[in-house]
Amino acid sequence: MPRPHALILGTRNGHNSPAHYEQLAGLLVGPAGLNVTVRDDYPAQTEASLTGFDLLVLWAADARPPFPQAAMDAVFATVRRGTPLLGIHGAAFNMGKAAGGPEAGGTVYQSPHLPVQAYDVRVADGDHPVTAGVEDFRIEDEPYRLDVVGDGVRVLCSFDASAAVQYTSPPREEAVVAAVRDWSRARTDAPVVYVKRLGAGTICLNTLGHSPGALAHPAFRRLAVQATGWLLEEGARARAA
Repeated sequence: MPRPHALILGTRNGHNSPAHYEQLAGLLVGPAGLNVTVRDDYPAQTEASLTGFDLLVLWAADARPPFPQAAMDAVFATVRRGTPLLGIHGAAFNMGKAAGGPEAGGTVYQSPHLPVQAYDVRVADGDHPVTAGVEDFRIEDEPYRLDVVGDGVRVLCSFDASAAVQYTSPPREEAVVAAVRDWSRARTDAPVVYVKRLGAGTICLNTLGHSPGALAHPAFRRLAVQATGWLLEEGARARAA
């Protein structure tokens, strides 16, 4: 039986360095059992270039203008037709940029993010196939400020942003720091991993994976492998429907 084929969509930046690619591609080819194609020109992608894959893995974080809206629209159009999507770390920036509004992606990214730090991740829903057998864990990573929007978002893992170190570096205007602190104080269960439906397709976003060390964390690896298996099953159901 042929291996499922995944397409990793990245860019040429700090989140997608050669060391990052080595960790993620090795994880998907090895424990997850996939064939993998890697493209680091995410802004150039179209609906045509995204066809023929069993799974899309969005790893790009295009915070610098101009935002590649056409590529983002192509990704979500492909998901709506039934191809599942696994978002890793920087992909969180893209979730609120979907055509049709942020409700399509399920969350809105708030800038700036919190600083890299060690923090506790809580398994909020241990009954899902993505989190099966995963217990609460501590990781050093870059926590993102995400707000859930719309219906249908199932948060699987979360962190207590009110306990996180506040934004201090690089220096920011006082109003920005105050806004980050206000957001953090109110978030005892900020999303880290979530799933949702989009049309005939399924999305799983895992905000972890800022560094090769985070990508090597046993909990991240298990979450990513189990998410891959679950998404492929969902994709097969969509094709059979």
